[in-house]
Amino acid sequence: MLFRSTVNNVSVMIHNNEENYFLNEKEIKNFISEHQLPLLNQKFSKIKLSEIENVLDQHPAIENAEVSSEMNGNVKIEVWQRTPMLRIINRGGESYYIDNNSKLMPLNTNYTARVLVASGDLYEPFSRRKMFSVKQMERSKLYSDVTMLDDVYELAKFIEADSSLNFLIQQIYVNKEKDIELFPSIGNHKIILGTIENM
Repeated sequence: MLFRSTVNNVSVMIHNNEENYFLNEKEIKNFISEHQLPLLNQKFSKIKLSEIENVLDQHPAIENAEVSSEMNGNVKIEVWQRTPMLRIINRGGESYYIDNNSKLMPLNTNYTARVLVASGDLYEPFSRRKMFSVKQMERSKLYSDVTMLDDVYELAKFIEADSSLNFLIQQIYVNKEKDIELFPSIGNHKIILGTIENM
């Protein structure tokens, strides 16, 4: 096979997109272009694949990216989407996701994930917490005493793991006394759980 010295094709494969539609091929290519990393018709000697991977890893919907080149002039981009598990609506009305790796994730203008919602007396603003995972907050002396994100995240994992609860519970609410209330999808009652101890 003859080795091509310039890129003549860029292929994109998106994993985990059968249930979440945060990304498409055009958006990924545009994201790379916005960071002044052109690919098509560029010499392979000038392309830094690791730099492209690092840029893609900064995208809020991407968990991991791998970029490779092939002898036929093709650059192959593989990305794995993040999987939101819980949607937070804080007391200021701001909304964001927590993914299945406990990392904070912004909403997407193109797609809304159908996940459990947690609202009420949750203070944490996205902009000041996005650099920390919920697990990091839980381990931090500074945050662990004030945050409720770790409790609602653990509860959401517990609910998701149980098919009956996952079907029945549609919202977690933290009241002013920091008690957790659960709202089922059937009926107009609520379950006052209190804390997640012995849940």
